[in-house]
Amino acid sequence: MKKLLSFASAVLMAAVWAAPTGIKCEMSPAGVVHPQGTTLTFKGKITRGDDLPADAGAVLDEFVSGMRRRSIPVKFDEDIVLSRKMVTPGCYSVQLRVVNSKRRTVKNLVSGIGVMVAPEKIQPSTARPADFETFWQSQLQELAKVPVKELSRTELPVTGKWATSVKCYDVKVSSAVGEPMTGILTMPVNAKPESLPAIVFFHGAGVRSALQMHSYGRMAIALDMNTHGLENNREAAYYQNLYRGKLSNYWYQNKDNRDKYYFRDVFLRALRAVEYVKSLPEWNGKVLIVRGSSQGGAMAVVAAALDPQVTMLFAAVPALADHGGFTARIPRVPGWPGLYQPKRDNAAVLECAGYYDIVNFAPMVKCPVYMSAGMADHTCEAAGIAAVWNALPENSKMQIEYYPAGNHRTSQLSAGVIRKLFEHFKK
Repeated sequence: MKKLLSFASAVLMAAVWAAPTGIKCEMSPAGVVHPQGTTLTFKGKITRGDDLPADAGAVLDEFVSGMRRRSIPVKFDEDIVLSRKMVTPGCYSVQLRVVNSKRRTVKNLVSGIGVMVAPEKIQPSTARPADFETFWQSQLQELAKVPVKELSRTELPVTGKWATSVKCYDVKVSSAVGEPMTGILTMPVNAKPESLPAIVFFHGAGVRSALQMHSYGRMAIALDMNTHGLENNREAAYYQNLYRGKLSNYWYQNKDNRDKYYFRDVFLRALRAVEYVKSLPEWNGKVLIVRGSSQGGAMAVVAAALDPQVTMLFAAVPALADHGGFTARIPRVPGWPGLYQPKRDNAAVLECAGYYDIVNFAPMVKCPVYMSAGMADHTCEAAGIAAVWNALPENSKMQIEYYPAGNHRTSQLSAGVIRKLFEHFKK
C-alpha cells in the first residue's frame, strides 16, 4: 500500500511541477498604430516545457500585410529580437510557433503580435467596377419581384431563465434566389405593435443551423439568419454532409461569373432577412442594426450598403475584403476566402471579385459603423479591412478597433462597442 501511495504521490508531484511551454511576444515602440517610416522591433521567447515531443522545434514567421517575408528556425529559451523599418503602409506582424519535424504547428502552440503602419493610407487594391451600383440595383429589382412573405413560422421551445420572457420561432421567408431565407426569430413575450428595435445577425463561414438569440430577443426583434437557407435545428450529420457535398467550398462556386457566383444568393438572402424584420408589426420603424463576424461581417456591410434603413453596422474582422490584394502595387494577402489567386485563376475571376468585394460596398454605407481587425489574423488580413474602413463615408466612421495580438477568433468587438449597441437600442 505504501508503495502504491508513493507512486501516486510521485505522479501527482510530476504533474504539479511539469512546466508547460510558453510563448511571449511584444512589439516596440508602444502603441497599435504608427506613422510610415517607423522602425519596429519585435522581442519574443519560446520557453520549452515538459509537454513537447522530442522532435519539437521553433519557428519565427514575419509578415507584412499577410505576405510572409521570412520563416526561420529559432531556439527555445533564447531571447529573440527582430527589427524592420516599415517604409510603406500596412500591417507588420511576427509570430512564434512550436513545430514538429515536418514544421507543422504542434498543439496549436502559436502566438503573434502586430501593429498597423499608416493604415489611413491603405487604398483598395483594384478599381471599383464602373457599373457596380447599377449591377446591384438590378439584383435588388430581381429580389423585389418576389414580395416578402412568411412561408412558415414554427414556435420553438425556450428553456431556462428565458422561458417566460422570450418567444422563439423557426421562420422561412420567400426569396427570389435558389433557397428561401431561413432563420430563427426571437422577441419578447407579448410584444406590442411598433414597439421594438430590430437586429439581424449573420454567420461566419460554415454550414450550420441558425440560433436562438435570447439576450437580444428579450429587448428587440432578433433574427439569426441561416446563411444558406437551410432547415434549422437538424442533426449534425445533416450539416456535415452538405458541407462535404453540395456546399463543399461554396465560397468558390461559380467565382468567374458575377451573375452566378455563390455569394450573389447569400447577399440577396441577407437583404431579404433585413426586409423581413422590417415587415414585422412589432418593429418600431426606427432602429435597425446589422451585425456579424468574418463572413457575417461582410454580409452586414452589404446589408447596410444596400438598405438605407439600416441604422447601425457592427462588423468584426469582416471577410470578402480586398480580393485583388495580390495585384496591388505592393502585394498583400486578400481576406478570406482568397477568391483570386494569380497563379491559379484567370482574369474572369478577378473581374467577378470586384462585384463581391466589401471595399466596393463601403462607400454606399450611410449609417454609423463599428469594425475590428486583428494584427495576428491571417484569415481576414488587417490591411484589407483598413482599406474597407477608408472607403466608408467619413460621417459613418465611428470606431475601428485594432487588436495587436488578435487572431481570427479573438479579434471581436469589445464590450465597450457592444455597449454602444445596447445604447442604440434604448434610443
